[in-house]
Amino acid sequence: MVYDVTSAALHSALSGLSTRRRVIADNIANVDTPHYLAGRVSFEDSIQRALEGARTGRVDAAGVGSVAADRTMSDAATRLNGNNVSLDDEVVSQTTNELAYSTVLEAMNGKFRLLRTAISQGA
Repeated sequence: MVYDVTSAALHSALSGLSTRRRVIADNIANVDTPHYLAGRVSFEDSIQRALEGARTGRVDAAGVGSVAADRTMSDAATRLNGNNVSLDDEVVSQTTNELAYSTVLEAMNGKFRLLRTAISQGA
């Protein structure tokens, strides 16, 4: 399999966005659960640092592809029941995340189309 830095970054982004999707779904499911703190997922800065490392030769494609998403708990203010999930914020996050996922998936599909074209032209 061809595993270049671009493919690795796209793979890490899809993985991070999938993790974020699950966390948002958990948050929405627990909107009324007492003392539940909303989860947050971050990975974009880690991918950016890995890409910078790849550009300077400190990180290879496998390093970019193995960027893990960090899950943390929200420090937003809680309601009286100790829960800090905002359904409005979660719906916006879910929509934004789905758009980002679709965009990254289309970029990955474009990469595979280019590869398929290169292979067929070489035959």
